[in-house]
Amino acid sequence: MTLLLGLVAALSGSGDRTPLLDLYEQAVAMLSEGRWDQAAETFTEISSRMPHVPEARYDLASALFGGGLHSEADSVLSTIPQSPFGEWADSLASATACAGLATAIDSSDYAGVRRSADELIEILRDGISFECDRRNLEAALNWLAMHEPDENQNQQDQQDQQNQQDQQNQQDQQNQQDQQDQQDQQNQQDQQNQQDQQDQQNQQDQQDQQNQQDQQDQ
Repeated sequence: MTLLLGLVAALSGSGDRTPLLDLYEQAVAMLSEGRWDQAAETFTEISSRMPHVPEARYDLASALFGGGLHSEADSVLSTIPQSPFGEWADSLASATACAGLATAIDSSDYAGVRRSADELIEILRDGISFECDRRNLEAALNWLAMHEPDENQNQQDQQDQQNQQDQQNQQDQQNQQDQQDQQDQQNQQDQQNQQDQQDQQNQQDQQDQQNQQDQQDQ
């Protein structure tokens, strides 16, 4: 599932359509698999061949950010020119949401797509709307609508999780009881040992007293 629809549209209209689309598909695959360096290298080539397409630099920033190159990503974002919707996303939050959404969609991670959609909604609420963020949010919401989890499956998953938790709790309780029983047995053994030592000491004391009495009698 490709994500950045604006770039796809631009590539489709180029004279060198097939090679660039191939590069783009490779870059998206690298991005979704976490191969950040390779994705950045490929998006760099796409950006150099299509410098008039802001999305290409936006995608490059996403790959750089995913690879932990935050300052480099921010530098790339800062070069994106004005658009009819205001400045392009000169923020790492926008790049984070983009990279997270690409990964979540390609891995069919419903919760991850939902989380990325929520991040995009928050970005758009700040009063500065970017076309790339709008399209990404639309793609996320469409994907969520087509992959709505089955309610029965959700209930079964929740029941399975509850059963596992109950089993774990029972096991924890049993382990605690076993530990307590072992401690009780150890305490009883310690008490018995102390009593035996006391009895031995008492016997020794009585024997010593008897020996002293015998010596006096002699």
